[in-house]
Amino acid sequence: MQSERTFLEQQNISEALLRRVEEFRESYPVSDAVKNRVSRPSIPFYGKEILEMAITALLQGSNLLLSGAKATGKNILAENLAYIFGRPTYNISFNVNTDSSSLIGTETFRDNEVQLRKGSGYR
Repeated sequence: MQSERTFLEQQNISEALLRRVEEFRESYPVSDAVKNRVSRPSIPFYGKEILEMAITALLQGSNLLLSGAKATGKNILAENLAYIFGRPTYNISFNVNTDSSSLIGTETFRDNEVQLRKGSGYR
């Protein structure tokens, strides 16, 4: 977090928010099995107000819906937030044929019992 912290300090992100992010990272460590999925973004997100609002919302347990036209920085923001919070990232592609069963999963009959066949989003 040190180099990311330096970048955030240069944007004058609130010190209180930075401390709370560090507390979050300490409270919710990433398991060794997925540590390789925590990666430094190739492009830093610039925008103090947006970053502070997003960090605050996530610290309060809220979800973010990033919407807007193409090439407005939604993926860059998401990648940077994942890195700031020390979370692994996953990429799931959606298309016109994507349905809930392909994301969450569906029931299937295996070994004489009904079991969940996990979808990509669940996994």
